[in-house]
Amino acid sequence: GRLRIRILKTLIFRVKRAMDEPFAKGNDKRFFIRMDIDTDAYFQFQGKSEKYLCNCSDLSAAGMSLTTELEVLAGTIIRVLVPSHVDGFDDLNATAEVMRCQQDDSGLYKLGIKIIETE
Repeated sequence: GRLRIRILKTLIFRVKRAMDEPFAKGNDKRFFIRMDIDTDAYFQFQGKSEKYLCNCSDLSAAGMSLTTELEVLAGTIIRVLVPSHVDGFDDLNATAEVMRCQQDDSGLYKLGIKIIETE
């Protein structure tokens, strides 16, 4: 409930702050700790207005994992929105690149996302 939302808001704040700081010792995609969050999110293709519902299963300062019904090819640039459900905390809005897309046994697509920049 509220505790989970508060934790999510804190994580989003930390991710936004960390994105402003340089990576230590190179740009290793696993440099930042990934936090399991399991929350609804939305994405849209660059230059398009239609938003697609997805699940954000984990998040770090460098990227996130999304699950969606749509196949999105590696290299695709998308906008991602992870809504904030706590007053005083902004939503996470990011421009991101799909690094990998794999279909799971249920037919859903697991996307590995690299955050390019946040608003």
